[in-house]
Amino acid sequence: MANPNIPFSLMRIPLILSGLVYLGLGAGCFALPMFESALREAELPAVFFYGFGIFCVLLGLATIIFACILHKPNKAIYIIALIITILYIPSAYIFFGIPMVIFLLRQDVRNYYGINL
Repeated sequence: MANPNIPFSLMRIPLILSGLVYLGLGAGCFALPMFESALREAELPAVFFYGFGIFCVLLGLATIIFACILHKPNKAIYIIALIITILYIPSAYIFFGIPMVIFLLRQDVRNYYGINL
């Protein structure tokens, strides 16, 4: 069971929101080839949009699933969260990455995951 003193919402909410953004982008990529004029302007085959849409949907689902297993006290989960946070900070997801950094740098969170820095 998760420790009630640790604010997992600082990590879960940005992960779920970014997962929903990925799912929306994937849905948009599936809908784009349906419009003949948009496909003509893009000069890319429809397969590209479908492939990118599948990638976005899978990435969104993986992000939401990771947000659900975040409460398990495992060093690997902390390291994966750190990698995701490092990827979010220099990107368009910087506003999702800021609360994630705050979550990962807290002493009680590091103690919960067994990280001794």
